[in-house]
Amino acid sequence: MAVVAVVAVVAMTVAVIVIVIVIVIVIVIVPRGGRGVVLIGTHAAIVERAAASSRRRRGRRPTRAVGHADGPGHPGHPVRLRPHAPRAAPMPSNLPIRRLLSSLLLCGGLAGWPGAQASDLVRVQEIAECRAGEIGTWGDGRDRPAVDTQLRVMYDHDGAPPWFDEAQVLGTLRRAADAWAACGIPATVWPRAPGAEVPAGVVLVSWDDRLARGNFGLAHVGVRRLWLGAAAFRTLRARNAAYPAHETLQMVVAHEMGHLYGLMDHSRRCVDVMSYYDNGRGERCHARDGNDRGWRGDYRALLPTACDIQRCRAANAAPLTAAR
Repeated sequence: MAVVAVVAVVAMTVAVIVIVIVIVIVIVIVPRGGRGVVLIGTHAAIVERAAASSRRRRGRRPTRAVGHADGPGHPGHPVRLRPHAPRAAPMPSNLPIRRLLSSLLLCGGLAGWPGAQASDLVRVQEIAECRAGEIGTWGDGRDRPAVDTQLRVMYDHDGAPPWFDEAQVLGTLRRAADAWAACGIPATVWPRAPGAEVPAGVVLVSWDDRLARGNFGLAHVGVRRLWLGAAAFRTLRARNAAYPAHETLQMVVAHEMGHLYGLMDHSRRCVDVMSYYDNGRGERCHARDGNDRGWRGDYRALLPTACDIQRCRAANAAPLTAAR
């Protein structure tokens, strides 16, 4: 019996070690997936991150990213959006094993393993709830009411990269609009028919490299325009075709729509869709667990968080009350 017990203990120990090794490979070595992405950084950073991911698969060392970040726009002027790289989504073959490992953790099999997916758990909580005193901004703008109490958004697909079909981009815009609607301002999104005029008061979303100024996206609140940069997405695809460009698009659209909803100041809360990570003077955004550098990939959400929505409600409280 003693021998059997020893063998059982050894077998369980080996199994735990194997599981830990697999977790390390999936979580640390393989780029982490999830719903986070980024904004307000350098265009070079997102492209270099994609290239670095590709080089790692080929066994080459990544080079240092180059470029510079422009300051955020001021109210009444175009808001520049130069995203960092979004957290790379795992390939489909990785998803089942990640779910399995997550299940093991939740079931307590490795609940005692230090730091196991701790940042992911904190991030999920930060997205879902906004605690008292958590809202903080960089002071680079002043929040204002949305461009209208009901947003009407027209999408022009002309000039889009060929791997983004019209239905996909429309779905991306509608997901962002539906998420922002939680602050009390509904939005309607529809495609622009060829040659159709843009009605007065309508927000036009279109692809225009010149007006996007080399960015993935740029919003001009004063003229109710949101321009997307096809050239930036082409560069991203050229550096790493496997990179999740659809997630980059979702984050860019959600962030830029946030400006149309009145959020001109950028959040210091890393997870917020309206955040950026640093102000170029050594100051960093903050995460709830106090770890502003420990996570791999990106930390931002793809859609507005609870704190983003709370700020939106505050910015639009007066016009919404008057509209009732």
